Amino acid sequence: MKINEALLNSYLQSVVNEPTDVTRAHDRQARFIENAYDRYILKLGEHSFLAIVVKDAREFTPAVFRKHLKALKQSQPMDWVLVFEDLPPYVAHRLRAYNIPFMVPFQQLYWPFIGHVVSSRAERTAPARLVEKLTPASQGAVIATLTGKLPSPVSVTEIAAALELSKMSASRIADELVAAGIAEDSRVGRERMLTLPNGTELWETALPYLTSPVRQSFFVSLDDVPSERRLQAGETGLAAKTMLAPPTIPTFATGRDFANDLQSRALNNVDDGDEVCLVEKWKYDPRTTADGNVVDRFSLYLSLRDRPDERIQITLEELMEQYFDSRHQPIQNPFRRPF
Repeated sequence: MKINEALLNSYLQSVVNEPTDVTRAHDRQARFIENAYDRYILKLGEHSFLAIVVKDAREFTPAVFRKHLKALKQSQPMDWVLVFEDLPPYVAHRLRAYNIPFMVPFQQLYWPFIGHVVSSRAERTAPARLVEKLTPASQGAVIATLTGKLPSPVSVTEIAAALELSKMSASRIADELVAAGIAEDSRVGRERMLTLPNGTELWETALPYLTSPVRQSFFVSLDDVPSERRLQAGETGLAAKTMLAPPTIPTFATGRDFANDLQSRALNNVDDGDEVCLVEKWKYDPRTTADGNVVDRFSLYLSLRDRPDERIQITLEELMEQYFDSRHQPIQNPFRRPF
């Protein structure tokens, strides 16, 4: 199936059910870009996107693509979507896990702009997304399910008890997760039950709706944080779970109440040699889903995924591979190191 203007136009019209326009991008790029990708401009209503067609999916790696994307966006500074003629399942799995928009025309579509469809060999129209981003409470429920703190199926009463919320708040969580297409609800007697997917399917489904749990950060004296409240987060947490070297100044996560108490002692200036730490004030209580004295890997990933440091990005990929690979054996590794 050769990717061209006609094919892309036909497929997009069938998905969005409105007029589309596809034209080839003719500006010259560096040879390594020309060798790896074809490029098209997609117009969907008032929106324009750069379609980046991968010529050889076997050579594609997200880490290398991030480097190439900088060059691609210099000449076409717009939102983008990857396009493949065919895609190995393990690569599609990684792309969804890291929220990278992609399509294989008439086979797979994962693109938050128009919803996402995952099918084996049959096209389906993407469901409407009624929720843009989850509230902190709903995100906390998703993370609690991923970490095994909440079962599935789970009752609204159990959600309220596990997350220390009112039953009304837990009911709103259920409403939001159902509206987002992340969960399904049912009734067992008088109890409302919520069923969420397991493991990686839940992570892939929920990821477009998840945000960083960190509301704000500030420095305090290390002595102001008792040892029992030193829940490792940020680069400190990433170092605890991987081979990354820990930062000089440790980072700890805490919920709203303790963070508000610490903020009265926040430091305006930090000098070299000071015994200080960076405190992250989270939108939900990180202790609820913590893994020992480290925040859970999913929240950790969300808190760091926008950091521009390539060293951190590669380590985050390794962190999530530990989770995915243990549940999908055998699996090939598409994240080959670029150096």
